Amino acid sequence: MSPLTQEAARRMFASAAKGLSQMPDLSELLRAKLPSDSLILAGDPQYEQARHIWNGMADKRPLAVIRAKSIAAIREALSMARSHKCLVAVRCGG
Repeated sequence: MSPLTQEAARRMFASAAKGLSQMPDLSELLRAKLPSDSLILAGDPQYEQARHIWNGMADKRPLAVIRAKSIAAIREALSMARSHKCLVAVRCGG
């Protein structure tokens, strides 16, 4: 690894570790702010099916899967993600 790549990896790991320490608070905040029928968290019965994507090589385990049904819910979810410095992946299912 080049020094730049090592530094980038170090920062990414530090950021992920910080995010992990904030997850319980963020989970509670998501439950309080979003409609219960649009929020799926790890441990919920439908989580495994909701996190599955077409590419089986990508086995990610997000903190939450949000199936927003309104622009307000999308705005709230993105605002919380931004304020907690969380990575966001957008998926469209039609």
